[in-house]
Amino acid sequence: MIVSPLDALRELYWWIQKIAENKKQQIQDPIPQATIVADASPQEWGASLELDSGEVIVAHGAWLSYQIHWTNNRKE
Repeated sequence: MIVSPLDALRELYWWIQKIAENKKQQIQDPIPQATIVADASPQEWGASLELDSGEVIVAHGAWLSYQIHWTNNRKE
């Protein structure tokens, strides 16, 4: 494919215009709506969920017999 110098210039000017029209935007981290914390021990597990309203939901329990032998990574 052969492109004429005039076509190449038109293409370059088009890109220059598009770059000039580009509006910079700052990326913002979203504000968290909830925070979850979980932990596990060899015998038990627990987790809490804190909503941005301040409400806290807690769950905990003991591992079932088949779960006790799981690795710590799997339990977490």
